[in-house]
Amino acid sequence: MEQGKRAAGLPASGLPHLQHQLGKHPLGVITAFHAAYTREENRRRSRKLLAQLLRARMEVTVVEGRYREDQDASAPADGGQTAYIVANPAAGAEEGALEGLLCELGNAYEQDALVMVDAAGEAERVGLSDRESARPGPGVREKIGRVTPEAAALSELLSSLFGRPFVVASVRVARQPGTLFGKMALKAVAENDWRQRPDGEA
Repeated sequence: MEQGKRAAGLPASGLPHLQHQLGKHPLGVITAFHAAYTREENRRRSRKLLAQLLRARMEVTVVEGRYREDQDASAPADGGQTAYIVANPAAGAEEGALEGLLCELGNAYEQDALVMVDAAGEAERVGLSDRESARPGPGVREKIGRVTPEAAALSELLSSLFGRPFVVASVRVARQPGTLFGKMALKAVAENDWRQRPDGEA
């Protein structure tokens, strides 16, 4: 684990990048996790979603953590989760393009909602699913408030996304592959059906 400055016990590697993004680009927050799938299936779904985001040339901060059903800070957390904080770094990117991409992916991964954060740090929950229990409902926007990259604020943001108390464990930046083989592997993950296990995977 990295040495150096930490915020609320988090590895510092992804926090400066996220702080920079908050003041520069609109951001979106999305996950591929769904309660209908096993942990292994959700792991493969998350891997494919990350590959799709990187293939779309997005900048992605990976946030990992766990649900905490008990508000007591000493209580154990369970249900490991991965979420992606996404920015479109392209100069002159069309307004709304990031949200359009994330809405398309959110629907593909059967998500109830995603979170959008404007360049000033104001966050909204954007409804996707028309399931009766889903909130805030398809096309409905629900204000969350201002976001900062400190751990507590990230936990609040992701708790809003998941609809359950969420504790952030780590933050890191996902890197584009630098080799031809890496790019080919990324393409394969992005295009293959997540239901199919990769060759050699037990």
